[in-house]
Formats: sequence, C-alpha cells, structure tokens
Amino acid sequence: METELETMLFTGESRKAPVPQTYLHIQINILMITMTPEEAAKRKEEWLERMKREGKLTRNPTEDHKFGLKVLQNTVRRKILISLGSEKKSFEEIKEKFNLNDHMANFHLNMLEDALYIEKIEEEGKVFYVPTPRGEGYVENVELKK
Repeated sequence: METELETMLFTGESRKAPVPQTYLHIQINILMITMTPEEAAKRKEEWLERMKREGKLTRNPTEDHKFGLKVLQNTVRRKILISLGSEKKSFEEIKEKFNLNDHMANFHLNMLEDALYIEKIEEEGKVFYVPTPRGEGYVENVELKK
C-alpha cells in the first residue's frame, strides 16, 4: 500500500486533506528526523569520505552528473527512490511493490546504487535498501518542490 506522500508525489493528487510541507519533509527524510543540521552535515561528510575510500567517487563531476540524470530519467527508479524515503525496504518488498521480476528489480536497484542514490545495509542478516544523502537530497530538492 502506498503512503499518502507517495500518492501525492506520483500523481499530484491527495486522497486526504493537504499534508503540510513540514510533514512531507519528515516523511521523506525519515533518517534525518532526530538529526540536527550539524549531525546531518556530519553524516553527509562521513558518507562522502566512505564513498571516496571505497572508490565509488571515481567519475569526474560532469560524468557523474550525466550518469545521475540518466538513472533518474526512469520513472520506476524515481518511484523506488521516493518510496525509500519513508522507510527501508528489502529486495522482495521493492519487487512486489513495483511489480518487477528479479532481473528488472536488480537492474533498477543496481542503477540507483551505482549512481549513489541508494545503498544496501544489512540488519540481522537481512539486506535492505536505504537512500543515501544524495538520494535524500534529490527527493527533498526536486520531488518535494514539484
């Protein structure tokens, strides 16, 4: 079942009374709810440093920007990214929510991960997908401003 936020972002319509911008901000940035701006900035810096150490920030900025735009031109990938803004999801949950087979789910998730919009986390032996600071920034600064 999609959330009120997802309904509004995907269709521009709401089934309920209008949701205040602050509520949308909290829904999208669920990981940021308990963070101060300083903590959020520190999280972003730590993430960037980790990406550099892991060799994931090897493209030059122009190529990186082009790749990010290519990845987000696909509606399914944008919807996956938006849905992760409100909660972490497993591969199976994403597959089911977006009616994807294994191959297509892997394809879309790998594209989002390669563009550094999402990342995998492991909790209690299970893999979940969550937005990165870059992914959160896209949703907050693009999707919420539509």
